[in-house]
Amino acid sequence: MELSKRHQKAREKAKSSLFHTAKYILGYDDLTEDFHKPYCDFLQDLDVHRKQVEMPRGFLKTTVASISFPIWVTLKFPNVRILLANMVYDNAAKCIHIIRGHWQHNARLRALFPELVYPSYNKTRWSDSCAEVKRSANWGEGTYESIGVAGSKIGMHYDMVIEDDLVAAKKDKLTGQEILPNQEDIQKAIGWHGLALNLLISPRKGYIYNIGTRWGQYDLIRHIVDNQTYYKRFVRRAVEFDEGGKALLDDDGNYIPTWSGRFDGEALKEVQEEQGDYLFSMMYLGKPYNVEDMIFRDEWIKDKAESSIGNVYGGIDSALTKKSYSDFTVIGAVVVTKEKDFCVEHIVRGKFNPTEIINKLFEVQDAFHPKWFAMEKALHEIVLAHYIRERNKERLDSDLEPVVIKPVKRPKGESKGMHVRAMQPMCMAGRFYIRPWMRIVRMEMLEFTGKGTDKHDDIPDMLADIFASIRYPQADVPQEVRDPFSVDAVIEELLGKEDERTRRRHYWPMYA
Repeated sequence: MELSKRHQKAREKAKSSLFHTAKYILGYDDLTEDFHKPYCDFLQDLDVHRKQVEMPRGFLKTTVASISFPIWVTLKFPNVRILLANMVYDNAAKCIHIIRGHWQHNARLRALFPELVYPSYNKTRWSDSCAEVKRSANWGEGTYESIGVAGSKIGMHYDMVIEDDLVAAKKDKLTGQEILPNQEDIQKAIGWHGLALNLLISPRKGYIYNIGTRWGQYDLIRHIVDNQTYYKRFVRRAVEFDEGGKALLDDDGNYIPTWSGRFDGEALKEVQEEQGDYLFSMMYLGKPYNVEDMIFRDEWIKDKAESSIGNVYGGIDSALTKKSYSDFTVIGAVVVTKEKDFCVEHIVRGKFNPTEIINKLFEVQDAFHPKWFAMEKALHEIVLAHYIRERNKERLDSDLEPVVIKPVKRPKGESKGMHVRAMQPMCMAGRFYIRPWMRIVRMEMLEFTGKGTDKHDDIPDMLADIFASIRYPQADVPQEVRDPFSVDAVIEELLGKEDERTRRRHYWPMYA
């Protein structure tokens, strides 16, 4: 009799507390009272039918919202029908796979709620797309079903729709590298979210919970905040903020973490260094950059999955004499197509010694055959150029292509900010492309301010060198002066289609 009372008490405890169920029954020991219990309490308030959660990556928001919470709801309402939605179907299916694992192998869960457990799952719907616990209702929908943004559920209706990361990074199938969501991905997510109401059995009684991380100033979360003010919000950042919205710092000038058990001050520093200021501010501080203050906007930088065909040009920005916080050497290959697209085809970025720089430079030459490499005319580049000439002499005996260096010298009075900003019209015109896995290119372009405070600006500087090598040709006095700042003039020169106009190096000011 005593065991029965203890058993009943444990059941009631589980059904009354999502946090207790997640931590002590499902075994997610990393959940904390300070950070995760308020999150759990917010989700389990079933009097609120529309909710939006904003949290950083890696803070167990999916573990709670898309695994623990659906199981907890099932304990209270066994006949519930829940749709788990994600930007990528496989991610939603993975959550159901984990949920299935709990119902099949979690001894605590099975012992406390045996009435929901089948003796065998061979004769019931039990897959990562649709899983059904033992229940009295005979619905067409399973207890848990999964869907991606690209999918549809025609004729199916649910009590609850959980939208978890409708906007998120995804893996490139070829390289395995992470690809950031673009504006098209965001618009697809907003469109799917707008149709979620149609998937509810009862629009008034049904639930839509949106769980996500910031991915831009005008992303899905911003859409909900601006247009669906009836959504109740729960927001947690990676660091503590004051009432005025400013990040708090300790006596040593470090961020004060909200979940020190996993993301303490040192971990946050590492994340910021690895992700860059743009992503860190957006995903961990919840503060996307203001697009009005950005030289290059995210939607201007387009992904191109296939290789480009056209004239190939190279660039190198070495860091042999630079400070430790920006000591990256960058070597790149750019293809300019007949459609006048400027496509970054290949990037090598790292901390290299002079020998490694030379070796990688010739590797790019052999792989992409650029006509020349634009290189800033500075002391350390002059030293590199000497060794490049020596290597070229050795390659002549083997009939290998030489590396041609095109020195770049900025016009007098032109700052690095002006030098890089010259690419802005081309980007605005939608002619700047990168390969999908080139996250570092996108990040350095987006973070570039031109104010001399950029921690990493090697890639924009190198690309601007390629651009400037054609924009400012060395020649005689021009017969006709055209604006080399225009996109058409620049691209024509890059394509090698510039007519026989001979022009002296000419500088057009940024603002006429």
